[in-house]
Amino acid sequence: MPALAAAALLAGLAAGPASPAAELGAVAAASARPPECVRFARVARRPDTLWERAREPELAAWCRVMARGASELATAPERARASARAAEQLAPGRAAALVLAARAALALGELEAAWGDFRRALARSASSVESPAALHDLAVVAARTGHAEEARRAYRALAARASLLPSEVRRERAYLEAACWVMDAGSSGLTEAIGYLEEARRHAQPGSGAVTLAALALALDRDGRGDEAQGAAAEAGGPWGLAELAGIDGEVPARAARALPVLPPGELAAMVGVLAERQDPALAEDAWRAVLAARPEGPWAEYAKRKLGSSGRARRVSR
Repeated sequence: MPALAAAALLAGLAAGPASPAAELGAVAAASARPPECVRFARVARRPDTLWERAREPELAAWCRVMARGASELATAPERARASARAAEQLAPGRAAALVLAARAALALGELEAAWGDFRRALARSASSVESPAALHDLAVVAARTGHAEEARRAYRALAARASLLPSEVRRERAYLEAACWVMDAGSSGLTEAIGYLEEARRHAQPGSGAVTLAALALALDRDGRGDEAQGAAAEAGGPWGLAELAGIDGEVPARAARALPVLPPGELAAMVGVLAERQDPALAEDAWRAVLAARPEGPWAEYAKRKLGSSGRARRVSR
């Protein structure tokens, strides 16, 4: 397997946020202010509404603490979480403080804590996770903690506003992840997934674009559009670098694992299988075995079994 292929792919993927903390930091400035603070700032600019501001004396302090916490997500998630706790003490019951706490927990790698805080925030206010960056974080946490349906809902909501994310890298990643989680529901999600992948392709970056094209090839192939799938596969290039990142020949390097998009189990291996069909039947066979090992009863298990059979036949013919 050409080592340079994996290195090039990893460089492209790592051009995006390489860790939860870095992801959060890259978008903190673009996060929407809590609506209470937007309203307070508007009122504060009017000289005739002093009595309105006096009705919520803690709000100015709460907004300052929340703004500080948002800025701390980039480099000091522990301090951001402390700010979230301080905000909760200043004004108990406001959902935005829990959203900040959840995002800080994600940055620290504490996924269960992040999931709990997001759930509590949504229980307080269904509109508390509306900014694209917070929605992406919610989707990632739901996916990584095994809440597939909740992840799909969050990704669908995110896809409608992913163009507002602050970087091309984050936009491509959001559309790619949304497509794969929607597709993971089965064939009913294929048309939607292909639409998201076309959007991801528009925002594709050097290196990471190969993963988007591989996902598009997989979606088209699952949809029975074999010729289009082969065209996307050819554009994506060889399968060997992606195979290394998928861990088909061994463990995924830690740096690669941090940089990879958040995908359903076995999905990256399935992309390798589609790319390898004509170029490396033996690798394709290994890839489909890896898919079935990851998801023996998944929604695409029968598809993977058919692919495994055809790859095995192709490998025997090529000997």
